[in-house]
Amino acid sequence: MRVALIGAGFHARTNLFPAMKEADFEIVAVTTRRLESAERALRDIGSTGRAYMDYTQMLAEEQMDAVLICLQPADQVEVVRSCLAAGCAVYVEKPLGLSVGQAKELAELVTDQVTSVGFMKRYAPVYTKLKQVLVQNTYGDLRSFELRFACDASGFCHDRADFLSLAAIHQLDLIRFLAGEVAEITGVSLEADGELHLQLSLRMTNGAVGQVTLINSPLYTREVEELTLRFERAVCQVEEMEHLIIEEKQAPTSWQELEERQMYYRSPMSTMSGGMKDLYLRGFVGEMKHFQAAVQGDVVSHSDFRDNIKTMQLIQDILDTVR
Repeated sequence: MRVALIGAGFHARTNLFPAMKEADFEIVAVTTRRLESAERALRDIGSTGRAYMDYTQMLAEEQMDAVLICLQPADQVEVVRSCLAAGCAVYVEKPLGLSVGQAKELAELVTDQVTSVGFMKRYAPVYTKLKQVLVQNTYGDLRSFELRFACDASGFCHDRADFLSLAAIHQLDLIRFLAGEVAEITGVSLEADGELHLQLSLRMTNGAVGQVTLINSPLYTREVEELTLRFERAVCQVEEMEHLIIEEKQAPTSWQELEERQMYYRSPMSTMSGGMKDLYLRGFVGEMKHFQAAVQGDVVSHSDFRDNIKTMQLIQDILDTVR
């Protein structure tokens, strides 16, 4: 798939570029504000494509199957408009739009092209396996869940809205992806000395209930992400995006028998990963492969611009609840 890139910042260089190479994209052009940055990005990814400073010139001159946009949120909006007007399939990093209204406006500009928003956690192996459990109704209906996410995002999140839309947006989108849409929200928050501690109680449209804890604090030198889903006949627990533990509910048995069963899924440790393990397990490679398959007509994009509206609306609903 022939693609062009707009933006070559830290996230693009660290995560998207190597994931795109792993997905076997042909990168025909890179556009950045400085020509030397675009040229360096092309060299780093081993591409013989062209470097640009003006994305409108790139859109006019290049023939590509899709455009990938990775800019600051405020800078992405006008670029997305131009790419859609040019008829391109578009992948854009989250958040798409600075408000629900803007997300709706951009979704309405889509004609028949494929779109995707960078919610890479949907494509992480641990969560795709959980999604399979849900879709196949392997253990019955979902009854309740707990999600805890904590990190230090103080460097780029200066208030509650920043934290929800720039950092915790992945976890909130993941709730929708796995547990369905939210029907009711209650919650409390504490903000002190630049920290945010947010506790939410959710009731889903399917009847399930959930507890969500979101923390932005210097106490956390690394991200903490834990998710537990309780079904009619099993408890599924995710630890640090690398381990999935499923404990099945068995018919009453005696402690004298070995009937209780627990399944443990994890990626095998290997030096053969070549440094790609993180990009696979966090979902970056998976989302690139899914976008490619959607552009080629093999699958339907399930994180498109219209679905993004619902995640942005959930963020707004949470902000309204704990205001």
